[in-house]
Amino acid sequence: MARVLDLVVLDQPADETAPRSINVYFVEDPPGRPFKFDPSRLLYAVRWLHKATPPDIKFDAAPPFASAPEIWFNHATMLLLGALQEADPSLHERIAAIAASP
Repeated sequence: MARVLDLVVLDQPADETAPRSINVYFVEDPPGRPFKFDPSRLLYAVRWLHKATPPDIKFDAAPPFASAPEIWFNHATMLLLGALQEADPSLHERIAAIAASP
């Protein structure tokens, strides 16, 4: 689990009921204070399907956020990428190299 301002990222391992997923939640509690996971605050989940044929990963935006991703998607993406960039300054160059490869 990681928190970046008002986003919480939870890496949920696979079990008998569901595949592995990365879930991103919006929380309103101030950073540093305890918070509770509220399923209604789920923004999106990335799930590993392992079907042996592409696509093996599924992106699910959660209702009500699925109906208006333009409101939150750019904000969430920039917060998470910014936190990754702080943790790993070479991230931008590595992503650019992957994007440029055929």
